This record gives sequence, structure tokens and C-alpha cells, in this order.
Amino acid sequence: MHFHPPPIPGIYAYKCSACGFAKDVLQKISDAPLTVCPNCGAESFSKQVTAAGFQLKGSGWYVTDFRDNGGKKGGDAKPADSGASAPAAAPAPAASPAPAAPAPAPVRKWLLSGLLVIVPLVVTLAVLNWIVGTLDQTLWLLPEQWQAWLSDHKIRGLGVLLTLAILLAVGAVASNFVGKRLLSWGDALVRRIPVVRSIYSSVKQVSDTLFSESGNAFRTAVLIQWPHEGMWTIAFVTGAPGGDVVNHLQGDYLGVYVPTTPNPTGGYFVMLKRSDCIELKMSVDEALKYIVSMGVVVPGGPGSLPTRPVPLGNK
Repeated sequence: MHFHPPPIPGIYAYKCSACGFAKDVLQKISDAPLTVCPNCGAESFSKQVTAAGFQLKGSGWYVTDFRDNGGKKGGDAKPADSGASAPAAAPAPAASPAPAAPAPAPVRKWLLSGLLVIVPLVVTLAVLNWIVGTLDQTLWLLPEQWQAWLSDHKIRGLGVLLTLAILLAVGAVASNFVGKRLLSWGDALVRRIPVVRSIYSSVKQVSDTLFSESGNAFRTAVLIQWPHEGMWTIAFVTGAPGGDVVNHLQGDYLGVYVPTTPNPTGGYFVMLKRSDCIELKMSVDEALKYIVSMGVVVPGGPGSLPTRPVPLGNK
């Protein structure tokens, strides 16, 4: 008993001669062709050649794969005639360039070591160059005869010496009785100017707090819980609350400045109970370095680092 496989369906391209509507239809070879156009309804629908993507070889249909110009048999079709030409072989893909080999470990180590040495020096020299260049502008305060001589010789750094001399002279005058009277008279005069007095008063109050020997601003570094309980940060005590604020606080409070990282000039001023502030055994400079370096520069040097690795997860 011989088994006869069912006929393999094929895809035929139909086109309407009336409206031009085209459609690919999957049909068996024994199926009757379509005549009615599904678009316009006219009996002008006729079968064209086989649709793209299929080739008739012998009595079977083969699906053509245009990506590699090969063939995949779409059923139990008979093999192609011996006279049919074989599909062309796919061209070999272009060889991709080999990835660059990573730098040897010693080279990377030397490069990082060089950066660690050069970057601090370059940044320090750049900052010093900017400071010296800015202070050299004070040389324009000298008489024109001296300015001509300085322009010819171009001695860099004289502005720093001139600035120090001016500061020492003003400080010496302000320390005696006559100088204090003159400064008091000038201070009262400036405070009477409408726009200038608001700026001058604010700047003078901040400078008196920061640079006065009797001031207590940024004298103590403390550890507080910020911004919520369980999270700790370093802050600086600026003094006790004053003005009408004291009338609304019950208990012993401190004014605390919480700097941000890595720019400590931006931060938050909060008032906390003295019992919530833990005084640290470190100077203000050490605390500032600790904040600006984002915890990299540890106060006390490497010897103060923990002996065991800091765990990163809960165990």
C-alpha cells in the first residue's frame, strides 16, 4: 500500500485588472482559481505568477530565504531537477577588528600613581596662581611713577606683599584709640546710606562673627542626627539662638550649621537641643577636610581608620 502525501499549498499572486488591487493567496494546486475581486467585486481577479519568496521546483514548493540565498523545504516536496542551478553561497562576513588588549597591570598602576601625585600639585599651583594674580591687581593702587617701574620689571607676587602691608597698617590703626574713633565715625556714616547700609551691616555682622576673637562661630565640631533619626553627619556650632526665637524654645538649644559635601559654603542652619549634639575631639579644620573630601581624608591620619573592613550589608 502506497501513501500519497496531500498536495502542498502554494502562494499565488492575484491582481484585479479593473481596480489594480493585488493580493497573495495561499492555495493548493488543485484549488479553483479566484475570479471575484475582494476590493471592487468585479470578476476581473486573475492569477499571476507565484508570489515572491517561493519558487516552484518539480512538483513541490520551496520557501526561498533571501538572507542567505539558500532554501528551506516547505513540506514533503520532491527535490529539484538536476538541471536547476544551485543557490549561490552567501558571502563570508567581514572580519571584525580584534578588541584592543587591556593595558598591563603595572602600566595601569603607574598611571594611577602618577595621577595621584600630579593632580594635587597642579590644582594647588592653579589656585595659588589665581590668588597671586588677583592680589597683584592691588598694585594699581600705587602712584603712577611706581606703576611704570613695576610694569617694566614685572615682579610677580608683589601684590601679595602689598596686600599684607595694607592689612597690617589698617589693623594697627584700628587697634589704637584714634583709629577706633575714626572707624566708629565711618561705620555710623555708612549705616546712614539707604542701599549700602543693608549690605554693609550683613557683611560686617558675618565678618565680626567669623574673625572676631570673642566670637564662637565654627569653634566646635559636633555630631548630630540629620536629616532624620539614625543618619549622622558633622555640623558646626554657631552659637546660641537669639532674638525672639528664644521665647519660643523650651530648653537649652544651640544654633548649628550643617554644611553640604563637597561645597561646605552651602548648607542648613538648624537649632537643636544641646543634648542632641555630640562634641567631637577634632578641630574645625579637620572636620572641614573630612566633609570636603567626602570622608576620604580621615582626621588623625591612616592610623585612625577602622582595623576591620566596614560591612556593607546586614548580617
